[in-house]
Amino acid sequence: MSYKSGVVGIVGLPNAGKSTLVNALVGEKVSIVTSKPQTTRKRVTGIVSEDNLQAILTDAPGFLKSEAGLNGFLSDEAKSVIEDVESLIFVISLSGGSLQALEEHLKLVRAAGKPVFCLLNKLDEAKPTFQKEVETLLDESGLEFLRGSLKAKTGRNEVRAVILNWLSKILPETGAPLYDPEIYTTQNMRDLAEEVIREAAFERLHQEIPFGLGVKIVKFDESSESLTRIYAEVWVNRDSHKGIVVGAGASSLKAIGIRARARLEEFVGTKVFLDLRVKVKKNWIKNDHMLQELGYVLNSK
Repeated sequence: MSYKSGVVGIVGLPNAGKSTLVNALVGEKVSIVTSKPQTTRKRVTGIVSEDNLQAILTDAPGFLKSEAGLNGFLSDEAKSVIEDVESLIFVISLSGGSLQALEEHLKLVRAAGKPVFCLLNKLDEAKPTFQKEVETLLDESGLEFLRGSLKAKTGRNEVRAVILNWLSKILPETGAPLYDPEIYTTQNMRDLAEEVIREAAFERLHQEIPFGLGVKIVKFDESSESLTRIYAEVWVNRDSHKGIVVGAGASSLKAIGIRARARLEEFVGTKVFLDLRVKVKKNWIKNDHMLQELGYVLNSK
């Protein structure tokens, strides 16, 4: 029996459901998921291994128009994903948006000259007029697409089956998997810890803290077989944000820590001691040195 493998980029506008799709395809939590746009920052790699194929999924940040600071990094990262992969899945939210922005990014994706499959996500929230416009655009572009919703398990299973069937047709023959089939992500534990803490912060704070929140792992101590000690800094962009993250009597920071610790214990397989400190790093989202300190730098640079 033939075996196919390849690298697949998951792209689209912010908050379309890219990270949710990666998690659904992998069957494990790889990417963080919140309702806040631009949740994904660094590219995340998830690995789907089946009897006849292995897909290395790269979850890209949402498309943005920017050349500087954190937004510039995210824009470059999304474009870099398109260049580096062999095929693309373009996730589109049917809940509404800018058709013009969608057209612009669709041109960018098609210009790469790679196989493209489109997932029209959030069918349960679809705006009929917008959906019709999107489908007309895709029909005129000659692109294959699937309508679906990743919210419910049945919807995720249906989407997963259709996309894996598409991948089985377009991925190149390799004869063997590119990675050990037991591996489901190439992220290291430090990166996962940063993402888990940031997700917990987003969930707790909702819209109170805008884009300017980052997480830096200061120390990751696995010297004990039964307890992992993680020391992390939560960076905020302004003095006024520190009080919001900490909360009255440190209530918000404690809640963030409780959420993050529970999830981290699932990942590392031990009890976790988590030490969180909030640091004001003014304008870090525009400071190249600080961006690099958080790992927001393209590998090619």
